[in-house]
Amino acid sequence: MKCPYCNIHNVPDETRNMTKEEIKSQCVEHHRKVYEEKALPFLRLEKPTPLEIEKQVDELRNEVKELKRRLETKK
Repeated sequence: MKCPYCNIHNVPDETRNMTKEEIKSQCVEHHRKVYEEKALPFLRLEKPTPLEIEKQVDELRNEVKELKRRLETKK
């Protein structure tokens, strides 16, 4: 029987007596296992580029200026 949620993998026959939520939890665990085995070894986290860092710094500076301006207007 195919999984009723993803229709990708087969679920064991004993799941016929299970609720859909129980089958769904098994489906999620199955896909986590497949991801861990097949995709995770190739996952690489990259550092932000200097342009991305500068953009974030500029956004934070603007936010600080706006917050200071709001604070001054409340006084």
